[in-house]
Amino acid sequence: MEELFSIEELDNFLYNSSNLKILYIFSLRCSVCVSIAPKLLLIAEEFTNITIKKINFDNFPEISGKLSIFTLPAVLLYYEGRELHREARIISIYSLQEKLNKYSNLIS
Repeated sequence: MEELFSIEELDNFLYNSSNLKILYIFSLRCSVCVSIAPKLLLIAEEFTNITIKKINFDNFPEISGKLSIFTLPAVLLYYEGRELHREARIISIYSLQEKLNKYSNLIS
């Protein structure tokens, strides 16, 4: 999972292609964040048409204002620059997989 470090990298990721994208915002000081990351890697293996990138909130705190992030971890699903789904703090991997299946089927 590649990490983003600037607003420019974030905008490029969100707006410059037409596939589903997951943006994972985390902190290394957050135990839930650390436990969710391997599960997202499994999702990446299952959904090869989805790009997943991450942002370390500790290194990039201005992301909270740009994306209205108020709690961590946060998983945001985007398509063509639009946010389709958001989960934060308590993230259901099962619910996320259902949403990904739904949107993948609609798009393809």
